[in-house]
Amino acid sequence: MLAFLLATPLALLPPTDLRAQTPSASPTVKGQNQAVAQTNDADTARKLALADRAGDGDAVLKLATDWIARDPGAADAHYWRGRERFRRGDVAESVKDFDRYVELRPEREPPQWERGIALYYDRQFARGSKQFELYQTFDNRDVENSVWRYLCLARAESRDKARATLLPVDRDPRVPMTEIFQMFAGKTTPEQVLAAARADDPPAEVLAGRLFYAHLYLALFYESEGQEALCRKYLALAADKELRRNPRINAYMWAVADVHWKMLNATPKDPSNTQSNATPNVSDGKKAATAPDKPVKQP
Repeated sequence: MLAFLLATPLALLPPTDLRAQTPSASPTVKGQNQAVAQTNDADTARKLALADRAGDGDAVLKLATDWIARDPGAADAHYWRGRERFRRGDVAESVKDFDRYVELRPEREPPQWERGIALYYDRQFARGSKQFELYQTFDNRDVENSVWRYLCLARAESRDKARATLLPVDRDPRVPMTEIFQMFAGKTTPEQVLAAARADDPPAEVLAGRLFYAHLYLALFYESEGQEALCRKYLALAADKELRRNPRINAYMWAVADVHWKMLNATPKDPSNTQSNATPNVSDGKKAATAPDKPVKQP
């Protein structure tokens, strides 16, 4: 998304809780321990950011989980772990981490587009819709946010309601975002979206990036319309592993396509529960919200 500018949490966290230290510890010792904890947290945050950018999911998961083990109040660790859990298809646990992140840092709730997407795939459509509405107060120039809110609201209520209340977008300069927005508004065809992506004979790398977003949102559009065959056609193109390192494609959004594709093709573990691993589908029922998290978007 456009505001992938950085809800990425690299700021230093509050000091580790010192209440467990021995009562006899002097103020000087306490201060030294506090400084060490802050230094360790800052170092872990840097390592997490580097591991994430390198695509080393195993390192991200271990660093974040270890950080949480020594400090359950480490908000940024929950954020990073939520992202990695989502990439692995562990959607429900991802939602828990994002929820914990915004519980610890409520001021960071508006830009949490990742949380909204996780809620969509966890079938918490009403909560997802609210998250994307909140994101609109953070950035109103992001077509992707408007589309994801449409997708959530179409499941939570109806496509007619989602289209009638489509969040307005001031201006998203990325090609072919304008046409994607108009398609969900019912004013443009999928063919026009693809034509816009191919316009002006762009270099191969640029074209691949444009087509990724066109294919991803065509797949989501067709799924919302109940056209599974066309959804599969375009989702397979978006989830192509050759696109994973394309600098014109946000790596997390490629992971969204990958997770969706895997969920769509997963064989339910329990034959008696055919919806257990299914992606959100127009014919599926709603999932009630449970009790209670886009930093780096497309370049």
